[in-house]
Amino acid sequence: MRKLRTTLTTAAVTLMAAGGLSLGTAAPAHAAWQCSVPPGMTYTWKTWDAGCGVPNGMSYNVVAPSEGLWACLVPVGWNWTDSRSSSLCSANGGFPTTEYRLTRAG
Repeated sequence: MRKLRTTLTTAAVTLMAAGGLSLGTAAPAHAAWQCSVPPGMTYTWKTWDAGCGVPNGMSYNVVAPSEGLWACLVPVGWNWTDSRSSSLCSANGGFPTTEYRLTRAG
């Protein structure tokens, strides 16, 4: 009986972990500050960062693109439906630049 309980507990934990993993991978990736924006990704904010070196010296709040997201960059495979002026896309809230509402291309 104890072995059966252990097996059932292990199976339940495994299923919960797998379910959590699949839910996590279906959603857009969490934001991460990086010194560059990888292909296929976008960013929602940028700021000066001495840790990112010369000549750029910029850090980007990198996120996975998603439908309706307001972003500073339209990645390949995405289009935009609306735009607005925003200071988040320029360093430290500097001069306003353009921010785009993303939609999947095609």
